Amino acid sequence: MSESPIRVLYVEDSPTDVLLLQEALRGRANVDVQHAERLAIGIQRLHSEWFDAILLDLGLPDSQGIETLRRVHHAVPH
Repeated sequence: MSESPIRVLYVEDSPTDVLLLQEALRGRANVDVQHAERLAIGIQRLHSEWFDAILLDLGLPDSQGIETLRRVHHAVPH
């Protein structure tokens, strides 16, 4: 019986960074990485799906710096 994958939401607007992460994880771990290009989309996904972890870019088109983390924590404190 295989374990359920670790579900990760990657909020990142750089396609290059997304590809780098996918390549780094390929064949190495039981990880399911879902991607959102904007914070607003990421927060919507957090409301509708369960994720074990969030990888969060702090320089997004719709949010910058520590305010990005604050907005995620406010939206989904769990």
